[in-house]
Amino acid sequence: AIIGQLNASNFMLWSILNEFQFCCLDVMCWQSSISFDMLILDLFWPIQCGGCVCAVLDADKDLSALGRQINLNKVSV
Repeated sequence: AIIGQLNASNFMLWSILNEFQFCCLDVMCWQSSISFDMLILDLFWPIQCGGCVCAVLDADKDLSALGRQINLNKVSV
């Protein structure tokens, strides 16, 4: 099944306002593949509410680098 753009946008807006309550101060750590469907959650949730995304490349290969990036960028989500 294909999820339409409007449905994805409505889902993200609903979840921001009702479930997860992201705000403009939040920083999310993004470590999933760009081709992964759930990317919309990692990438667009914080951006849609004015927050930031911290992209961590190869986080699965170097956990100490992931930890440093989380601390350096003050990741909150």
